[in-house]
Amino acid sequence: MDTQYYRNFLALVEAGNMTQAAEFLHITQPTLSKQLRLLEKMYGAKLVVAERGRRIMYLTEAGEVLYRRAKHICGLEDLARQEVMVALEEVSGPLRISISPGRTERFIQRVLSGFNRKYPRVTFELYEGIVSRQQEELLSGVTDLAVCSAELTQPERFEILFTREEQLMLIGNKELFEMPASGELTLEEIAQIPVAISGGCAQMLACEQGDLHDLLHVVCVSTTKHAALAWARTGAAAALIPAEPDEFQPEGMQSCRIAYDYVMHKSIIRAVERPLTHVAKVFLEYYSTISPTSRRGGKTGIKKGKKVIEADEL
Repeated sequence: MDTQYYRNFLALVEAGNMTQAAEFLHITQPTLSKQLRLLEKMYGAKLVVAERGRRIMYLTEAGEVLYRRAKHICGLEDLARQEVMVALEEVSGPLRISISPGRTERFIQRVLSGFNRKYPRVTFELYEGIVSRQQEELLSGVTDLAVCSAELTQPERFEILFTREEQLMLIGNKELFEMPASGELTLEEIAQIPVAISGGCAQMLACEQGDLHDLLHVVCVSTTKHAALAWARTGAAAALIPAEPDEFQPEGMQSCRIAYDYVMHKSIIRAVERPLTHVAKVFLEYYSTISPTSRRGGKTGIKKGKKVIEADEL
């Protein structure tokens, strides 16, 4: 059956009579009437009835069913046409991402700059904030994707698309600590080093070890690791933050892994109830090619054994 028959049937129902529908469709009334009879013959049911003495038409129960399904059929055809047109055109439009201030610079350098070179007509909107704000932005449709490492407060409303593991790292001036041959230090070995801690690490350590000030020489606890790194750049403290081993190589500073039994996951997520834009889908495909070590799906947060500890820092 030609979908135009369904479209004309929809027009007939919405117009309420044959004359107005035919005028709207720019076809003759006999043509429209013939199409209606063909539909009724194909489905073996009367679809519309006309009120005696008046030109107003009403749907039968079978007609109501076909009306709903015809709208669905025509909608699918329209969507398919749009997606084909998009596939034939150059990728363009906004890519909107929620992200922590501490992750923005590396994400731009490692991911977005390459995506920009490949798809120059895509524009970027980056919304920086902690995970609670990121979730609100995704659910309200302000952003398409989010990059986070905190445990989600409503995990059933989000889908984890990619996840990468991170480690607890100490980053600071070479004068603050000596780099061990093993490349690792324990918490006991850094107890006297002044440190600035990001919120996620502070929460995790406090939950596992108790009072941070009894454990470490804490100069500052900040919501994001951006502020902790700012302290490290001053030389007054080392930053204790979650990071990938090769993430930070600032001039005049060094990074060292902290030997600690935990795993933190950095994830790219989306809101389940909101469909992804075409640009977001293209971006995720691109991300999968440049981050082969990222796992599809997974879990956000900090994990030690079977216990997941919420980390409100990205």
